[in-house]
Parts: sequence; C-alpha cells; structure tokens
Amino acid sequence: MALVALALGPLCGALVVVETTDRRARRVALDERADRLGDAWRAHLDEVLRAGEDDLARRCDAPGLVAWRIEGGALEGRAACGERRRIPLADVVRTAPGADAVRVGLESGPAPRGRIRRVLRTFPSDGPSTRLVLDVASPRTDGSSADERALGLSLVVGAALLGAVGLAWLAARRVRAPLSELEAAATRIARGDRGVQLEGAPSDASTTFSAFNRMARELRDAEARARRAERVAAWRDIARRIAHEVKNPLTPIRTSIETMRRTKARAHPEFDEIFEESTITVLEEVARLERIVTEFSRFARLPRPAPVDVDLARLAAQAVQLHDAHGHGLEEPGRTGADEADTGHPGPVSFTLDLPGAPVMVRANHNQLMQVLVNLVQNAVDACQSIPGRRGRVLVRVRATDDGGGRLVVGDDGPGIAPEERARVLDPYVTTKPGGTGLGLAVVDRIVSEHGGTLEVGASPLGGAELAVTWTRQGPVHDPGSSRA
Repeated sequence: MALVALALGPLCGALVVVETTDRRARRVALDERADRLGDAWRAHLDEVLRAGEDDLARRCDAPGLVAWRIEGGALEGRAACGERRRIPLADVVRTAPGADAVRVGLESGPAPRGRIRRVLRTFPSDGPSTRLVLDVASPRTDGSSADERALGLSLVVGAALLGAVGLAWLAARRVRAPLSELEAAATRIARGDRGVQLEGAPSDASTTFSAFNRMARELRDAEARARRAERVAAWRDIARRIAHEVKNPLTPIRTSIETMRRTKARAHPEFDEIFEESTITVLEEVARLERIVTEFSRFARLPRPAPVDVDLARLAAQAVQLHDAHGHGLEEPGRTGADEADTGHPGPVSFTLDLPGAPVMVRANHNQLMQVLVNLVQNAVDACQSIPGRRGRVLVRVRATDDGGGRLVVGDDGPGIAPEERARVLDPYVTTKPGGTGLGLAVVDRIVSEHGGTLEVGASPLGGAELAVTWTRQGPVHDPGSSRA
C-alpha cells in the first residue's frame, strides 16, 4: 500500500496541476473575450442611441437634450420638445455583434454559471437605477479538443491505475510470506506452544519479527511467573485450611485430657466413667485427624492418569450398584434407549438410572473415573439423607456429546447448593456436611480437569443439587507416567 501511495501521489499531483493550469487559461481567454465583446456592444449601443437622438432632433426641428431610460423592455428617449422614441431591446440585440454568444438584459442576480458579466450602461428608472448588462460565455467548439483532452486524461488515469495494480500485486506478494509466518506462529501460541520464535526475517519485516519474538518471550515468562504465584497462593491457602481443620479436633482432645487430669488429681468418684467418655472423644478426634491426613495425601499425591477406553455408561451403573443396598434391576444398566428405569427398592434413597442404548466411550483412567462416580453418587446420597423422615431420590444420567465424548449428570432432591456457594464448593476444605473434610469435590474437580473435562454445579430438576461432568473423547493431554508428588 505504501508503494501504491508513492506511485499515485506524484501522478495525482500532476493531474491536479494540469487541470488547474487549463482552468486558468480558459478563464483568461474568457476575460479577454468578455472585454472585447463588451467594447463592441458599448459602441453598438452608442450608435443606436445616436440614431434615435438624430430622429428626435428632426422631429423637433431643433437639436436638444434627450434622456434615455428603460421602460417595458425597450429603450425610451424623451426630447425637450416632448417627442419620444422607443427602441425595443430585441431590436438592439438582433443587430449587435456576436449576439449568438452573449446574453443582454437588465441586471438580475449573479451571472449564470460559466459566464462573465460586463455592464454596458446604467439608465435611470422610476425606482433604483437600472443597469443593462452583457453575460459572455466561453466560445463554442466542435468538441474535438474537449474529446482529445478527455481521452488523454483517460489514458493517463488508466495507465496510473494499471501501474497501481501492478505495484499492489508486487507489494502483496512481498508481504504475504512474512504475514503467513506471523499467522502460523500466532496460531501455535494460541494452542499453547509458548516457545515459538521467528527466524530469517526479511529486511522490511525484521522489526515486526523482533517485536513478535519479544512478545512471545514475555508471554512465556509472564505465564511462568503466574503459575509460580498460583502455586504459592494455592499452597498457602491449603496450609491455612489444614491448620484450621487440624485445630478443630485438637480442641476437644485437649479438653478431654485436661478433664481427666483434674478428676484424677481430685480422686473424683466418677473418674472411671469420665475417663471412658474422654478417651472415646480422644479416639474419635484422632480418627478424624487421620481422615484429614489421608484425604490430603490423596489430594496432594494424585497419580498421573493412565488413560484407556472406558464405557462411561457401564461404569455409572456399577457406581450406582455399589450404593444400592438391594441391587434390583442393575445387572443390565437400562440399555433400552433413553427410557428411565427406577430401581424402586425400599430404603432411604431410590436411584433412577438413565442410560443411552449404546456405550458412551471416553478415554480416561479407569480407577480415577470410578472414584469420581462414587464420590458424586455418595455426595448425592448424603444430601438426600440430610433431610430426615422421607425417602430421597438420586438421578444418574449419561449421554454422548456431539464431539464424541460423554456427559454424566448426578442430581438429588436434597437441600441443594445456594447459587452464591456453587463457585466455592470445589475449593479444598469447603464443605457443608458435618464431619466432612472438604476434599471430596476438590479431588473430583482435579481429576476431571486433568482429563481435559469440565465440572459444573447447578440445580437439579428434582429440587436439590446437580453436578454435571463432561469428558472429552481425547482424554488427558499427557501420556501416562510416574506418580508425582
């Protein structure tokens, strides 16, 4: 585009100069012609007026002063003897020189476009003085010079456009290759390859390539700093939550021990009973500490996924069967299209398993996928049982997604999760269950994330909470490897 502008700029300037010069020349010629015709018309008008005055002098038998004025489209002369002489303007124009190229009349507004006005004479009238004017136009030609000028301009413009197109094609051809490299490099960065660097830049694109390489390096460094900051912040938060969780059971342990020491020192008659109650409390809180440590260890040392092809529908049926005390109708997990099959077993919770008529294959770690299913179903059961005096309901639905993956939905009719709490329930050590560690859903979220899936928390049509997991067909991004800390 810059080359095109450089080529067209001088050419357009030359065209403007030529056109301006031509206009000035035509204006000068028109001024000269107007002056020449104006002088001829004034002489002709004087001759007409003298002839009229001579006629009045003969009729009055004596020369005398004649006053001329314009009345009703005619020149009217009045002699001292009272005689009058009218000369129609049409007669004046018809006998004047160059009448075909001029317009003669009384002054009325500005001169028409393309004409130059000359004042021939001013005559008195009943009102303001009236001026007889002459409007002169450019001389007519046979059109050959104008056609030649238009043809020349057309050829010049055509040549300029052709040259501009050629320059634009050359410029585009020269710029296209660096732009293609920039586009490919930007696409790789968008896909996660932060080590992209452009080499061998042409001279006119070296600055752009250097800026792109600097941007890529700064982006890589910024992401590394952000990851480090996120890890530090995450572990600080986890350490704070662990301290809080550990402190909770330590308080009753300390209270129980202090109670036993006081009753022992006072030889309290009910020491044995107090000792029994206190030791039970200590053991319960120690078990709670062990559970916290175990859950944290599982969360912190989650092994890298070893993906295999897994039927999500069949695994969901197995997870429900583990929680179904009676197991009626769960040997074949409802493979009758999308119809629902309620197990209908008596007990505190009934399960509804809604499965498609074909396997839903995803690529995932079998054990970790089963851990996700068991955890979600157990959370739904716990939510239902938190409302006493009724029979709860749990719905487990599996469907294939359009991109070849699978979607698992577990809903319940429990108390649900408030909208403002849904974003926090996946954080470590956030729980609404008495005695819960707050790591169950955090582990689920981490497993799903490392498999390239998504976990959504919402409201169930049953009235409680709903957790939906979407698994991709590709599975984890990384290949299986060793366990990591």
